[in-house]
Amino acid sequence: MKKSKVLLAGNVSALIVILIQLTLFVEFLLKKSSDFEALISAVLLVFLIPSLIFMGIGLLLGIKAYQKNNRWLTLSSFILYLLAAILVLNFGIFMVPTLILTMTAYLMQVKQFREAKDGATGLLP
Repeated sequence: MKKSKVLLAGNVSALIVILIQLTLFVEFLLKKSSDFEALISAVLLVFLIPSLIFMGIGLLLGIKAYQKNNRWLTLSSFILYLLAAILVLNFGIFMVPTLILTMTAYLMQVKQFREAKDGATGLLP
C-alpha cells in the first residue's frame, strides 16, 4: 500500500488547528479588565485545554499512521479529532477540514487494504 497524501494533508490541517487553539489559549490567559470577561475566559479554557490535548494526541497518532501507513492509527486519530471538535463546539468549525481529510484517508486505506487482500487471494490456485 502506498502512503496517503490525504492523511498528510489532514495532519497539516490538524497542526494549523492546534496553532489556532494555542493562540486562543494565550488570548484567554491574558489579563481581563472585568470579572465577567475573566469568567467567560475561564469557562472557555475549561473546554479548550482538553481539546488541545486530544488534538495533540490525534496529531501524534496521525503522524505515526502516515509513517507506518496504518489504517487503525488513522481511525484512532480521526476519533480523537472528533472528540476535540465536540468539546469546543464554538471553535469546532475550524476542525471540519481535518475531520473530512482524516476520514477520507481512512476510507482510502481500507480500500487499498481490501484490494491488496483480494489481489493476494487471487494468486492462489
